[in-house]
Amino acid sequence: SEGTWHGIESNMLAMLRTPGGASWWNHAQNMLGFEISEHINGHLKCIPTETPNWLDFSPTYRLRLAELNAEA
Repeated sequence: SEGTWHGIESNMLAMLRTPGGASWWNHAQNMLGFEISEHINGHLKCIPTETPNWLDFSPTYRLRLAELNAEA
């Protein structure tokens, strides 16, 4: 349904706008097919940079990333 697709798409876009999601998408889009990749890339280009992404859903996500980066 339209509502189900919108929810899935919104979550996917939020994840792809994280550093790890963007890195994954760089490679994965080549395996998913032209139409899906073009559709998702079109939406990614239209999202303002200040729009929350997956890391903004929980404050602990950004803290954990900082911890992991400090360990590396």
